[in-house]
Amino acid sequence: MEDPIHALGNMLRANIIGYVRKHGPVRRGQIADALGVGYPAVAKALSVLVQAGVLVTTPSEPKRGQTVLYTVDQDVVSEMWVRLGDAIGEL
Repeated sequence: MEDPIHALGNMLRANIIGYVRKHGPVRRGQIADALGVGYPAVAKALSVLVQAGVLVTTPSEPKRGQTVLYTVDQDVVSEMWVRLGDAIGEL
């Protein structure tokens, strides 16, 4: 599992997770528009979150040009939350 600080370590990623949890499954453009952030920044953040296992894509191995939908893997987010709380002495 990815280090929670690395995966969740900036507000854009945290905001993306929150948005996708509330509105998912969603496309990258929907996220960028809703958060008022440029597509390149959102694409980079999504890549980190997918690699960390926080977000799941449909299709699971998208090809260039395909529409990709993002959803949150709640189990991974919950585990990261526990690990983060443990690291900062909250649990």
